Amino acid sequence: MRFHNLKAEVPEKKVLQKMNCPPESEWYEEFQSELEELESEAKRALDPHGAMAFGKIPKELATKKIPEGTEVACAIITIGKDISDYCESFFRDGDCVRGLLADSYADIYLFELEKCWVHQVMDVCRERKVGIRGRLEIPGDLTMEAQKFAFDTIGEAELPGLTLSRGYMFYPVKTICHIFLLSEDPEEFRVAHDCRRCTNTACNMRKEPPSPELLEA
Repeated sequence: MRFHNLKAEVPEKKVLQKMNCPPESEWYEEFQSELEELESEAKRALDPHGAMAFGKIPKELATKKIPEGTEVACAIITIGKDISDYCESFFRDGDCVRGLLADSYADIYLFELEKCWVHQVMDVCRERKVGIRGRLEIPGDLTMEAQKFAFDTIGEAELPGLTLSRGYMFYPVKTICHIFLLSEDPEEFRVAHDCRRCTNTACNMRKEPPSPELLEA
């Protein structure tokens, strides 16, 4: 199933936070002004679309905690190629500040889209009388090969313009892949990202420290 009407609002403070530029920074007002100037053009470069499908964990991805045959829902969302080209154009011209601002804007837009598509996932799950008991992290819970599993499960025809490399990386690069564990309880919907279980410990958007289990791993 393709997602529809994907739209998001981008909080300025989140873009600047991702740039590691808090309000007390001496660069805050300058970066804020630059962001306001490039935002309208960045919006025109966005092409948000995506799709979801249901499947079962194959043998090659199975682990002790996630055995073969575990029922899951896969979702892939992209904001297209043009926004990456737009960001890269600044770097080619030597304007690193605008390049980083545009790149951060695109990342935050992609993250904020979750507020839109997650409700569509909920609706489809409830139609099937299933819930979601958790989000699997890639990498972490599953290897990068899980992105190929999700891509194949959804189907290339449902994801126009999206390709996958031999190293299981998506193109366009501004693309995210999620795999959710299904639940027999249609009222259970634990879909949110858990910073404690994320391997990206250097993320400026991190809300919580990693769990001891992650640190030991």
